Amino acid sequence: MTVAGEAIALALTRLAESTAVAKQSIEPYLERYLPAHVQSIGWRYLAATQALLDQMDVAAVHSEVARTGFWQPLPATIQATVWAADLLVHFPASQRRTIRDLAARKLGHAPEPNSIVLWAAPTFPYSAPILGHTAEVTGCCAVPLSDGSTVLATTSEDGTVRLWDPGTGVPHGEPLTGHAGRVTACCAVPLSDGTSLLATTSWDETVRLWDPRTGLPHGEPLTGHTAGLTGCCAIQLPDGSSLLATTSWDETVRLWDPLTGLPHGEPLTGHTDAVTACCVVPLPDGTTILATAGRDGSVFLWDPSTIHPRGDPLFAHTDSSIRCYAVPLPDGTTVLATTNLDGTVRLWDPLSGTPHGEPLTGHTAAVSGCCTVQLAGGTTVLATTSWDRTVRLWDPRTGRQYGNPLTGHTAEVTGCCAVPVAGGISVLATTSRDETTRLWYPEAGGARGEPLTGHSDDVTGCCVVPLADGTKVLATTSRDGTMRLWDPGTGAPRGDPLTGHTSSVTGCCAAPLADGTIVLVTTSWDETVRLWDPGTGRPRSDWLTGHTDRVTGCCAVPLPDGTTIVATASEDETVRLWDPGTGRPYGDPLVGHTDWVTGCCAVPLSDGNTVLATVSVDCSVRLWDPSTGYPHGDPLIGHTDWVTGCCAIPLPDGTTLLATTSADSTVRLWDPSTGDPHGDPMTGHTDTVTGCCAVPVPHGTTVLASTSRDGTLRLWDPTQLEPLSVITFPEPTMAVAATASTLFVGVGRGICGISVSAATE
Repeated sequence: MTVAGEAIALALTRLAESTAVAKQSIEPYLERYLPAHVQSIGWRYLAATQALLDQMDVAAVHSEVARTGFWQPLPATIQATVWAADLLVHFPASQRRTIRDLAARKLGHAPEPNSIVLWAAPTFPYSAPILGHTAEVTGCCAVPLSDGSTVLATTSEDGTVRLWDPGTGVPHGEPLTGHAGRVTACCAVPLSDGTSLLATTSWDETVRLWDPRTGLPHGEPLTGHTAGLTGCCAIQLPDGSSLLATTSWDETVRLWDPLTGLPHGEPLTGHTDAVTACCVVPLPDGTTILATAGRDGSVFLWDPSTIHPRGDPLFAHTDSSIRCYAVPLPDGTTVLATTNLDGTVRLWDPLSGTPHGEPLTGHTAAVSGCCTVQLAGGTTVLATTSWDRTVRLWDPRTGRQYGNPLTGHTAEVTGCCAVPVAGGISVLATTSRDETTRLWYPEAGGARGEPLTGHSDDVTGCCVVPLADGTKVLATTSRDGTMRLWDPGTGAPRGDPLTGHTSSVTGCCAAPLADGTIVLVTTSWDETVRLWDPGTGRPRSDWLTGHTDRVTGCCAVPLPDGTTIVATASEDETVRLWDPGTGRPYGDPLVGHTDWVTGCCAVPLSDGNTVLATVSVDCSVRLWDPSTGYPHGDPLIGHTDWVTGCCAIPLPDGTTLLATTSADSTVRLWDPSTGDPHGDPMTGHTDTVTGCCAVPVPHGTTVLASTSRDGTLRLWDPTQLEPLSVITFPEPTMAVAATASTLFVGVGRGICGISVSAATE
């Protein structure tokens, strides 16, 4: 970089910065090409000015980072831009800050003084998306080249095969075209002269071979299968030559000579449904076997030299559609791995056909792929991909998970492979229905140290819980059937998950007891209510039963005598009241709603009493006297779709409003004393509003926060009925709670802390 070049880059940066501040936009040339100028003098110049970074062409930033290598040291904001590039490109500049800030916290970077997101849990290793395919990416493989380098091949529903430099994510030549349908799989085929071909399979019933150096076809397509192809693998023979095996919906496996394109023997038959995958498993004696898996639930083992079955088929899983993979272990042996729709991975001894350890469990949807990847220091881990949108790492010796599930993909993850890059390391490539391929290197970037533990399914609720020592914890509930406790200041986990519910946990609340202690209450689709000691995480009693359908939420309700009861709402159309000290029912169920009751909250009145508000799929809000169980006035009618949540909003004059949220995309305020609407509905959300909470702010005022499936957190002035700010997230926001300094927002499977001052400034 010349002195003149550096001066030009600095001048352009200052020009763009002044324009961005003054006009909230910059010139198109600077938007597209300033990243190229800046990276030559150091990303810190652009990273330091987030308003300017928001205006940059995201693809240009991604491309410039890729050009010099994803794994170089990068400022937090630049690394976050790359990690979230496939999300940021869909948002205008004004909405990018929070998404990038959330990405930086997820990558383990500390917040900056002006950060909106203070922390996010869990955190993840850095990954970089590769953009280019225009439909689901179906598979990937590493392809060695004759010069000693390796390219990454990816296949797609868009009918193309693409080659990439795994160190930078830059395309290696033009897309390979020729298939007339979805390309389903690929593999490298080593030849006896030391070079390799790339084989690809497709629903067009053909196999194609390619020269990976030139991208040109190697001979004519291989035809013979009578239905779409599902997979392929190379079989290296003792003489140094190779065969290509392919699997198909026609229930057969075929072997081919890759040099001539001719079939090698007759098709292999035995499966009674589509054959979904194949792999080669080396044995201790130096020979190999071919494993094939099918929708009939079986895995066949074949001797590739005789083309005969080797032993009886394995029937591995409870579901019929399975895949198979070879997994080398640290001791030099190889086991056979099978995956399927039941969400498990099973390891097998290929010689005896017996299980190798217990099934690997943790994924919450079909497992779509697996491979091994060597980490720095020689550690080998097993990576698995799933339709639950996560990638998980495992210690293949013990079967235990290695760190936290990796997230970044925004749709089902379809496959994975390990790819060597310069410097003697390997990266993990994963493919997805979100049209991207991601490259992962857990040792790179800001996310070092012990990973945090998080939920494995969407967060459904959260609340702040005071402890006996004067501190607080944050509780979150999830569709994964657990509740977790967190440090509200840092997002660090507090102890192990609280388990006991047998289905989705839907909500939580803190309830004070007569002796001053606090009990934590959870509700679940398993039709029960559970009480916990938040200090120890232990159950306080047996679960509370009485509801006859899913329990959807709970709240603490103070009574005039100074005691507190707990209210629970249910899809059985009732609300039940409980004594949290004894776990016994408090009076009879409250009956009146004509459909599922979705939530409840306590609302203090100006006369010192408290009413219980309940909301329902019947589009109504009802108020109750919790002491008697009688209705307090008529139902509140106004929402035009099911009502999803409610909260009390204290005002500076000492009165309280009731806020309600709805699938009609609105938030409504009510006077709980009269049941009258307080002004017009507040509009702005574009999808179901999922919840709300009161947020105390300086000077004794309160703002209202609302979450929505539209992926936003909105803050409102409840006295003026005006919006204050909109914070955009990459996933639906499903839960919210607050302290004076921090808003806690459930976003997808995670939870994050939002600075109240930054959000309301």
